[in-house]
Amino acid sequence: MNNDFSRNTKGKNIGIIGGGAAGLAAAVTIGRASDCGGFAYDSVCHLKLSVDLIEKNSEAGRKLLASGNGRCNISNESADDHKICESFFRKLGLIFTSEDEGRLYPYSKQAKNVRDVLIDTAVANGVNMVTDTDISGIELIDIPQADGDSSSGPDVAKFDVPQADGNSRSEPDVAKFDIPQSDRESSPESYTSKFNVSKLNSMNCHNDLSDRHQKFLLKTSDGREFIYDKLIIATGGKAGIQYGSSGLGLRFARNMGLAYTPVLPALVPMIYGDNEAYDLRRLKGVRSEVRLALCVDGKEQISESGEIQFTDYGISGICVFNLSRHMRNVRKNDGKMEGCSVIIDFFPDINYHFPA
Repeated sequence: MNNDFSRNTKGKNIGIIGGGAAGLAAAVTIGRASDCGGFAYDSVCHLKLSVDLIEKNSEAGRKLLASGNGRCNISNESADDHKICESFFRKLGLIFTSEDEGRLYPYSKQAKNVRDVLIDTAVANGVNMVTDTDISGIELIDIPQADGDSSSGPDVAKFDVPQADGNSRSEPDVAKFDIPQSDRESSPESYTSKFNVSKLNSMNCHNDLSDRHQKFLLKTSDGREFIYDKLIIATGGKAGIQYGSSGLGLRFARNMGLAYTPVLPALVPMIYGDNEAYDLRRLKGVRSEVRLALCVDGKEQISESGEIQFTDYGISGICVFNLSRHMRNVRKNDGKMEGCSVIIDFFPDINYHFPA
């Protein structure tokens, strides 16, 4: 692990922002194409591929280490694509074991083994791991070919993170798109209105412009700049901020004009309300097999069964997580959840009605 970027003057440079599960999987996939003198080799274009995986933490895969309570629940046998996931990891030498309800774990039941096999495979196939490096801005550079007119210099579309004082540097001939503050929510249309759309479209990477060559210029928070032919943003969402997730990649992608879906909490524990009739905090540490029912205005909407754990802030457990993903569907028009409640049935196998 280091914070030095690779140099490749005879082929393609690929940057991957984010050293989590997605970023590591992308690095492994590209690197396993083959290995050629320290660089992966693209058999289609016959060019050497220099691959940098850029991670702002001191090591990649920190969130992986915490997943599944440190055991890394990789997939589930009931998931549609679990065989694809299994095949990917089995080719890396990972052995699986399954538990209740088809949950798949590494045989060692240690998330560290999953993280290590991804990193080791990527490095063995020429991927350069760049750690302790925070990306502060991305610029899409539209460079004319050698026989074109480059007297005016390259056109640049900037996607910067605002400085602490709210100002960003200005440069001539630049289409500039500032990243909104993390706590600010706006519609895609409001962002589009800030764009120089004609300039962005003329520099779209998917356009076949024979007289132009486009690259991505990455800027780091410590003032370094590096250029890539292709860029993968794999920074994840906002969950697990203690592991480095901040949602920055989502804002980069959104302001680069990429399509995205609304980001909402999912698979989360539930927190006690302020007006609980009973002080459930006294049950901290207790585990129990229960049936949970999500109700709106007293009417049951959906239920889940399984083990829950009481904590000092609420309830947790797989069945709680499964139920939580449905809560966004019962929000009212104003986004609030008044009238929503969760009923805990400690005796799900016993049919009993309390007398009126």
